[in-house]
Amino acid sequence: MSRKPYFHSETDEYYEHKPSAREADKYRKLNPFKRETYEPLEPFEKRAILRRALVILVLTAAGLVWWCCTLNASKEQVNEEFNENTTVSQSAQDQIDVYGQNAARVRTGTYIENITAIDMKNSSFTVDMLLWFRWDGHNDLDMTDHFRLYRGTIQSITPVKEVRDGNTNYQVFRIKAQINKNFQSVRFPLGSHVLKIYVESTYTIDNVVLTADTEESSVNKHISINGFDLVKSNVGTTAYKYDKNDSDPELEAIGADGVLDSEMVTSLLINRNGWGLFFRCFIAMYGTLIFVMITLYINTYHRLDPLSMLPSALFGAVGNIMVGANLLPDVLTMGLLEFVNFYGIAMILASMGIVITVNRIRKAYEDRYYAAVYGVVMFYLMAALIIGGNIILPLSAYQFF
Repeated sequence: MSRKPYFHSETDEYYEHKPSAREADKYRKLNPFKRETYEPLEPFEKRAILRRALVILVLTAAGLVWWCCTLNASKEQVNEEFNENTTVSQSAQDQIDVYGQNAARVRTGTYIENITAIDMKNSSFTVDMLLWFRWDGHNDLDMTDHFRLYRGTIQSITPVKEVRDGNTNYQVFRIKAQINKNFQSVRFPLGSHVLKIYVESTYTIDNVVLTADTEESSVNKHISINGFDLVKSNVGTTAYKYDKNDSDPELEAIGADGVLDSEMVTSLLINRNGWGLFFRCFIAMYGTLIFVMITLYINTYHRLDPLSMLPSALFGAVGNIMVGANLLPDVLTMGLLEFVNFYGIAMILASMGIVITVNRIRKAYEDRYYAAVYGVVMFYLMAALIIGGNIILPLSAYQFF
C-alpha cells in the first residue's frame, strides 16, 4: 500500500516519501510540534518513540507514587503523635487507684510564653513558660524541688507566687528550659512537628497525682516561632510505669513493683510557615534542571551536541544535596530532601540518554528528520515530568491546615 502524500503547510508542497536528510535541512522551518510531522515516520520508528516514552513515564510515575505515599504517611503520623499520651491508660489508672487513693490531686497547668529556638540539627527546642501547681489539703507538700521536665534541662527557674491559704495551696514558677526532641525529618524543609513538654512529679504516686488544668492552660496568642506557625495546642494527664522500682524503699513500702510517674503533658503542633527554606535547599537543583532543558532544546532544534555540558550539571546537582543535609542531624530518615534530589538526578541522567540517542540517530543513521521528531517528543515529555514532579513532591509534603 502506497503512503498518503505528506503535505507541508509552510511550503505548500507534497511529499510522496519521508523527507530525506537534505530535504529536512532545506526546510528547517518545519515545526516538529505539529501533528503531521509524526506521519512520515516508519512504523518501527513510531513504536520506538512510544516505547521509550512509556518506559520513562512508568518509571517516573512509580517513583513519584512511592515517595508521595511516604510523605503523606508522615503527615498522618504527626497528627497521631499530637493526640497520643494525653490520657491515662487503663492499666496505669488501675495502679493509680490502688497506690494513689490517698494522694494529693495536684492540678497542674502551663502558659507557654514563647518557643525561642528550634534546633533540628541538635534535636532540641527552648521554651519559656509559666508552670503552676494547685492542690487542697496536704499542706506539707512543696512542689518547688519535686518536679522535673522529662528529657529536658531547666536552664532557669524563678518562683513567681506562692499562696498558702487554709487548705488551698498554690505555687507558680517561671521556667526557661531546653527540651530534647527527635524532629521528624521526612518532610524537611516543609514539615510539621509536635513539641511536647512533660512535667513529672518526683513524689511517689502515693503522695502526689498530677492532673491537667485544661481550663486555664494556654499559649501566648502572640507567640513567635521562627520559621513556624502554631496550629493548635492541647494539655492532658498521663502516667508511665517503669518495669522496676530502682530499689526505692518508699515504693517497696507500698508494694509497688515499678516506678509509676504521674505526668502532665503540653502538646504544641507547629507547621512550616513559608517556602523560603525550601527554595534555599533546592534553588541550585532547579537552576540545573532549567539548564538541562536548554541543552535538550538546542540539541533538538539547533542540532548541536551539548553532551559535554551535562556532566557538569550532574555534579552541580550532587553538590546541591549538601545544602539541606547541613541543616539536619547526621542520622535521619530519607524524605523530601532526598526525594527531590534523587528526582532531579534521574531527570538529568534521562536527559543525557536522550541526547545520546538523538545524536546517534542523526549521525549513525543519518536520519535528521526522525532525530528531530524523537527529540521534540522527549523534550515535551521531560518538560512535563520535571515541572509536574517538582510540584507534586512539595505539595505532598506540605500540610495544609
